[in-house]
Amino acid sequence: MWKMFTKGRLLLRHYSSTAAKSLLGTLRRRSGFPLMKCKEALTKFGSDLEAAETWLQEEAQKEGWTKMAKLQGRQAKQGHIGLAVADNKAAMVEVNCETDFVARNDQFKALVSTITGATFNHLTPKLLTATNLASLDVLISDSILNVSTNEDGDGGSVADCVAKTVGHFQEKISASRGCTLSCTSGILCGQVHNNISNDETVRMGPYAAVLHMNGYDSTESLSGRANLDELRKLGEQICQHIVGLNPVNVEAVESEVSLVDQNFLFDESVTVGSF
Repeated sequence: MWKMFTKGRLLLRHYSSTAAKSLLGTLRRRSGFPLMKCKEALTKFGSDLEAAETWLQEEAQKEGWTKMAKLQGRQAKQGHIGLAVADNKAAMVEVNCETDFVARNDQFKALVSTITGATFNHLTPKLLTATNLASLDVLISDSILNVSTNEDGDGGSVADCVAKTVGHFQEKISASRGCTLSCTSGILCGQVHNNISNDETVRMGPYAAVLHMNGYDSTESLSGRANLDELRKLGEQICQHIVGLNPVNVEAVESEVSLVDQNFLFDESVTVGSF
């Protein structure tokens, strides 16, 4: 009788241990936090998975704000450029981190996507006039950090998301610079070199370019807009050319650094301007 009771107790302990490991593994996969931190969270909340994950996120944000101040002097040279483009609006943001390991992480990529999307939704360039067909706003870090991550403009900011991610990875992360563009005539085209994003609305990679292409009027009839796809394709090819050959201006006396005077990447027998 005593032996049967002992075996039953051992079986119960084995079952409890297996269940705890399963919860720990699930929380680790879902949150991405270190194993010991996940174990602490599950112990604190009696194996309540949802409460443990919420606590981990809150703790990461608290730790992140403190950590951000301490890491200000560190260099962050890794990261990605995020790009979101519609026909008449675009946003491009550079998000940096310290290590390539973090740059490859899905959570960091999600942060780049969130920041780029928030910038695209909320930082619209100044109103355009009939004589000013396209407008560009260059953004500094503080402008990007203050943007709301919610579509309605309420709730958390980009800075909150950065702090949470810093708390998770324990290294410097910054939304260092960006720009937004809009146009009243023509379209905006963009291209990212080696796009690694699974998000259809935000592309990201090490290099990106965005370009205003005139010659298309959204008020024209459908028959009058037959060249839209062709214009967009050409614009994306020119963006690839810009990424590859790095012109410093559109048109200037020095042909080697002028976009229109460079041999076109997709047909070197002609210049970009003549193509």
